[in-house]
This record gives sequence, structure tokens and C-alpha cells, in this order.
Amino acid sequence: MAAGLIAEAADRTGHTMPDEEAEYACLQALVSASVTLAGGRPHLVAVDRELATGTSSDT
Repeated sequence: MAAGLIAEAADRTGHTMPDEEAEYACLQALVSASVTLAGGRPHLVAVDRELATGTSSDT
């Protein structure tokens, strides 16, 4: 749902984001906001893209 909102906002502002990119951006924003609310520093937290998309090559 949140990824859809981000994609819609991108469309309204003249930007296009593939669904996977929108999901990743949303996840990164959610994690960053959670860390900030928990008392961390308000900055964008790096989220491992392989972990977020489930494409890790570890076996």
C-alpha cells in the first residue's frame, strides 16, 4: 500500500519509479522514521537491497 502511494506521488511530480524501486524507497523511509522515533538520529538509514528484496545469494 505504501509503495503504491510513493509511486503515485512520483507520477504526480513527473517522476517514474518501478514498483521495486518504490518499495525499496518506502522501506528505507519506514526504517529511517522508526529509528528516528526510537530516539536515533534523523537521517536516512541504509537498507540492504538484497535483504529487502529477498535476492541474497547466500545459500
